[in-house]
Amino acid sequence: MALGSSQKSLGSILKKGALLLILALLALLFDGTLAYDILDYRLDSFSDWLGFFLVVVILVTIAWVETPKKNNK
Repeated sequence: MALGSSQKSLGSILKKGALLLILALLALLFDGTLAYDILDYRLDSFSDWLGFFLVVVILVTIAWVETPKKNNK
């Protein structure tokens, strides 16, 4: 039972990730300037690195919340 819910949760995370990737690709197709901005982006300053780590923390938090919890009652 726990294995099935784990796979279901993983599937949910993968679906959300795929949706995010599809939306990003669609944005790149519609706006060439956006593609240049994204692909030419460099982490040069402290605020750039801070923003990068903020995005990583948000993605890890989303994945962590979606994982099943053990209930040892």
